[in-house]
Amino acid sequence: MQETTFWEYIDLINHVDTEGLNTREKEDYQVYLIKRKLIKQDFKETLGFHRIFSKKLYELFLPALAEVFMVSWCKYEKLKEGNAYISNDGFKDFRSWIIGLGREEFEKFKTYENEVDFLKYDLNSDNAYREDLEYIIVELYEEFKKRVKDKNQLKEIYEKKYKFGYDRDYQLDLNDKIDWVNINKKYPKFLKKNEN
Repeated sequence: MQETTFWEYIDLINHVDTEGLNTREKEDYQVYLIKRKLIKQDFKETLGFHRIFSKKLYELFLPALAEVFMVSWCKYEKLKEGNAYISNDGFKDFRSWIIGLGREEFEKFKTYENEVDFLKYDLNSDNAYREDLEYIIVELYEEFKKRVKDKNQLKEIYEKKYKFGYDRDYQLDLNDKIDWVNINKKYPKFLKKNEN
C-alpha cells in the first residue's frame, strides 16, 4: 500500500455525515467504512494499512508532542506540582486520534511550532483519543480467516504485523526528555484552558 492510499482510507472517516451519532457510534461507523473497503481487497492490503498506521504513530512519538499531550490531558494540579508522567497507552491513543484527523492535520501536529497552533482543538482526554484504528487488522484477520483456503499462509502474514508495530514505543521513555520544571511556562494558554 502506498501512503497516498492509506490517507484515502483515513479520509473516508472525515468525509461522512455522522450527525446525530454519539462519539462511540460515530467512531464505530467510521471504522466500519474503512473495514468495508479493506475487506474487498486481499489481506496484504490490510497489513499495508496497519504497517503505515504504525509508522505514522511512530513518527508522532516526539518529546514536543508528548508535552502537548501532557498539558492537554493531565490534571492541572499534577503538572503544577511536577507530579505527572506520560501514559504510553494514553499517548498512543492521542496520536491515533491525530492520524484520524487526516494527512494535513497530521503534518501540522508533527511540525507545530507553538501552542497557539492547537488552541482550536478540543484536546482533553474525553475527545482527543481513539484506539479503534489499531484494531482494524485484528478484526479483519478474523473475517479473512473465514474466506481463505490457505489459513497457514494468512496466519504467517498476520503474525508479522508487529514487525512494523508501535509496540516499540514501550522500549522508549519520553519522561526523561520532557522539561518538567518549565512545562508550565512553555504552555500558559493550554494550562489556562485546562485549569477551568
